[in-house]
Amino acid sequence: MEVSKTIFKFEYAQIMILRNNNILETHNFFSKYETAIVYALLAVQYLFIAMFPNSQNSDIEKNYIYLWFFDIFLAIPIIILTYFTNLVRRIILLIILVSAFAFFFFKFGFNSVYFNTFIAIFLANRFLLFNLSPEDQANLTGDKFKRFLLAFPVGFVVTVTESILGKIGIIEHERVGENSVVMSTFGKVFLFVSYYGLIAYLEYRKVKYPNRKFFL
Repeated sequence: MEVSKTIFKFEYAQIMILRNNNILETHNFFSKYETAIVYALLAVQYLFIAMFPNSQNSDIEKNYIYLWFFDIFLAIPIIILTYFTNLVRRIILLIILVSAFAFFFFKFGFNSVYFNTFIAIFLANRFLLFNLSPEDQANLTGDKFKRFLLAFPVGFVVTVTESILGKIGIIEHERVGENSVVMSTFGKVFLFVSYYGLIAYLEYRKVKYPNRKFFL
């Protein structure tokens, strides 16, 4: 716990130094589009898992749907935690991250634990290190929560589309074992890449065109 507190204090001090010197307000591409880039990296990761499942020496390609929902539901408590004090946020964040390590260790092995955990840390630090103003809280729980809710209509469209294409013989579902049926490669790519790709685009558009309105 002392180590984690020291790390959080160090990170907070670094970010405050950057903020006080207006370094965070530069026009550097990554500093402007860092959130969009993170979601784009997640999209690329799932594209890799979908297209090259044999390169993963574990069952992660058979459980990608659980990995995806874990990403989604990791973000929801992060959004909710914006209403708590910094100390409570950091304690709960630490519990979430420890749970993430345990979840991946016992379920999937070490294939994606490092990548996903550091992505989670990045997003959590971005949202949890500061006491947000009421306006910031409203923006965060409004726009970003709606973006995460995109998971559900996208998942529904994928399920229906795959079912129709499977029945008319255009695609074949993959089978694991005797009776288990999992998504086709088409379904994996369409679901994961389109979801994270869409969120990445929305984040990019939000920064690039702050005065324009999209459908969210």
